[in-house]
Amino acid sequence: MKSSELNQRRQQATPRGVGVMCSYFVEKAENATLWDIEGNEVIDFAAGIAVLNTGHRHPKIVAAVEQQLQAFNPHGLPDCPVRKLCHAGRAD
Repeated sequence: MKSSELNQRRQQATPRGVGVMCSYFVEKAENATLWDIEGNEVIDFAAGIAVLNTGHRHPKIVAAVEQQLQAFNPHGLPDCPVRKLCHAGRAD
């Protein structure tokens, strides 16, 4: 399906008060580059909050996420990373 077709579907399903910055649909992102579903390459000038400082898929961030996914991480419960952060700011 092409971006133009997806845009028509999006317009039918999205309330008018919701703004959309671009008319393409991103399939892949790496550093500051985005690729849409048609293979066009664009620079991500919007850089959302989650990627502003590191870019899309920064290797260190990906490695940290993969490492954490292997660990037990229940939502809302303190775990080892939280404990490390608490101890990091302590003056012994």
